[in-house]
Amino acid sequence: MAIFTDEQIKEIPRMAELGVSSFKFFLPYRGSEVVAPLTGIDDGTIFMGFKEIAKLKPPARALVHCENVEIVFKLKEEYMANEPPELQWDDVRPLFVKLTVSVAFLLFQKTQAALYMLYIPAHKRLLRKWRMLKPRALMCRLKPVYNT
Repeated sequence: MAIFTDEQIKEIPRMAELGVSSFKFFLPYRGSEVVAPLTGIDDGTIFMGFKEIAKLKPPARALVHCENVEIVFKLKEEYMANEPPELQWDDVRPLFVKLTVSVAFLLFQKTQAALYMLYIPAHKRLLRKWRMLKPRALMCRLKPVYNT
């Protein structure tokens, strides 16, 4: 279930009772990245959602799609200024913008909600830190990074 609003957070316990175990937060959906009927999301909403998920029993978990949308906006402006703009997805969303995992990671540490972070660059330093966490708490789908 995708979570964007406080109203959806209030539905998390009922959805869990119905068998929903994954609640996804899209960090980059802000500003012009929001496409109707979706609404934008902010860190406060994510924090409150994590708190609600932390109250649930396994296998309930938060899924987080991490991207620093402010950097994406600037890269998109830069590429659109070129004539003609030859945009490729990776041009405006390079791997390093995924490193907004720090926000999700800090909220995870505060709430202890089980967390699954999607498409995270496999930087060795981050992986070492995550190995010290509780086993149930954190899972990642990693993308290989060759120049770390």
